[in-house]
Amino acid sequence: MNDYDEFTERQRREIAYHSQRAATVRKVRRVVSYEVLENPRRRWWNHYWAAYSLVVDLKMDGKSVLVPGCGEGLDAIRINKLGAEVYAFDISPDMLRVAEKRAAEEKTTVGFRQMACEHLSYASNTFDLIFVHDILHHCELTRSLSEFIRVAKPGAFLVIDELYTHRILQRIRESRFGCWLQPKVVPYIYGNSDAYITQDERKLNDADLSAIQKTLTRGRCTYFNMVVGRFVPSWDAVAKLDRVLLRLLGPTGYVFGGRFILTGCVRK
Repeated sequence: MNDYDEFTERQRREIAYHSQRAATVRKVRRVVSYEVLENPRRRWWNHYWAAYSLVVDLKMDGKSVLVPGCGEGLDAIRINKLGAEVYAFDISPDMLRVAEKRAAEEKTTVGFRQMACEHLSYASNTFDLIFVHDILHHCELTRSLSEFIRVAKPGAFLVIDELYTHRILQRIRESRFGCWLQPKVVPYIYGNSDAYITQDERKLNDADLSAIQKTLTRGRCTYFNMVVGRFVPSWDAVAKLDRVLLRLLGPTGYVFGGRFILTGCVRK
């Protein structure tokens, strides 16, 4: 699926947004850091570090890994450095060109393709691991999840790191007060950096999380960012307190968390 005319209106808007973003990424020219793989002092309070701790523990040598919505290719490159055979896709041809160039510069081998999460061209029962980072809230969840399950091998492992909000909190977010507050909070949280919020994205809610959990066996869900990313930037001191409080809340963390990491084996 690489014909621009075959995409939906929502997908075309995503392509247009990421075409502009690709131009910005080229100017910034970020160096690929491998600290999240190599630093023994793990940042347990940080969702991204927590997700990578899981990946590193899985022993990637020789595993077939899929990275959906790969963007500029950082996750695909990092996981390939762990010894995995990595395949990655994105809806944006401009972002894929950035990813391909970056992978070549890092002397990594990644199979990049253009496609949407809702319609994958990979064969069924292909992947040992699917690493999903901040892509499902840009997609149609049911179709995307169905495709992930199809291309995963029986018992394949999923690592999902996604933005999230409980339906009760989402109602507040969408209320008159929430609509007034959001444009005031966003510049404070992101400062001079790119907020990276597209027109059609929608945070996953508790019903979405429950639907994903039903597709997994031995599923485990961890919550992050009760305050960080919602009201304050990702300051380490606040993030540590945030994570401790969510641990203390235990199962009720699903009401207050702003992000989750869900892991488990695919139920075929």
